[in-house]
Amino acid sequence: LADMFSRKLSKVMGRNGKIVLLIIAFCYEALVQLVTNGSTVGKLAMGLRTVPQNPARGRPLHSLLLCARSALKMLSLYLFQGFPFLICCLTIFTNGECRTGFDMAVKSVTVFREKALPHP
Repeated sequence: LADMFSRKLSKVMGRNGKIVLLIIAFCYEALVQLVTNGSTVGKLAMGLRTVPQNPARGRPLHSLLLCARSALKMLSLYLFQGFPFLICCLTIFTNGECRTGFDMAVKSVTVFREKALPHP
């Protein structure tokens, strides 16, 4: 479906159609992670969020690195047709922490969100 949409957008917008889609995807991922403190809609549904590997790292730096993580994903999808994206996702199975290559690049880790305690 995404490929069909991309082809139709490319016909309408020319060669810049894929770039526009990648910019939209980057903005979605970066903004949603910043607003929800490290989660996308899928991560929220699964109860996950991306946090710094080093808890002492401040929020501004972590926010900047979340944007860099999203940019790395989009660049790998555009420049290399997704091959590095596949490799980064397969790294989940090669390390004990189940971290992707993007997480390793920005020194972050995806964890389960803490459950809120019920109010008495």
